[in-house]
Amino acid sequence: IVYMAYDKENLYIAAECLEKPGNIITRQANLPRDSKIYSVDSLELLIFRDRADADCRQFITDIDGHRYDALRNDVKGGSDAAGWNPDYVVQTGKKGDNWLLFWALPWKILNITPESGKEFAFNMARNKIAEKNYSSLAGNRNSFAERDRLVKIYFDRKTYRPTIDSVASGTLVEGSNMLAVTLNNP
Repeated sequence: IVYMAYDKENLYIAAECLEKPGNIITRQANLPRDSKIYSVDSLELLIFRDRADADCRQFITDIDGHRYDALRNDVKGGSDAAGWNPDYVVQTGKKGDNWLLFWALPWKILNITPESGKEFAFNMARNKIAEKNYSSLAGNRNSFAERDRLVKIYFDRKTYRPTIDSVASGTLVEGSNMLAVTLNNP
């Protein structure tokens, strides 16, 4: 579950990672900054100024608050993790079986100005190591940084609600039924 907000200084992202009772969370103690945090259960965030930009900011955090942050370029390849260690807030915690994460990322480190009418692109991915389950908000096919599939975030734009135009079905029976739903999404 992901929540986002912003003000003139920061982008705020909070997430709750749902865990089934008894799930094993893969952890490793005392990971130094910019080590292979993606090799334990973690959340990964990629932020691009826009979908056309090959440069992005990558942030990965695990349940213990260890950090990996890097400047990446997905056309040239490679990243600068060791040389880019910006100042931002990360907090983690537990809620029952679930774990929580909070980021406060200054716009200046993202190289984005939050102005009305502008947009940026991002993806958030979850790495569940024990289950070998890697999921992403953008539903990527080959990598978490596929720019044509990134989620666009708009500043100060009216949010339109999709409306259901029609629902059609064959003969309804007890049990499962297939419905055809037509949505109008302005």
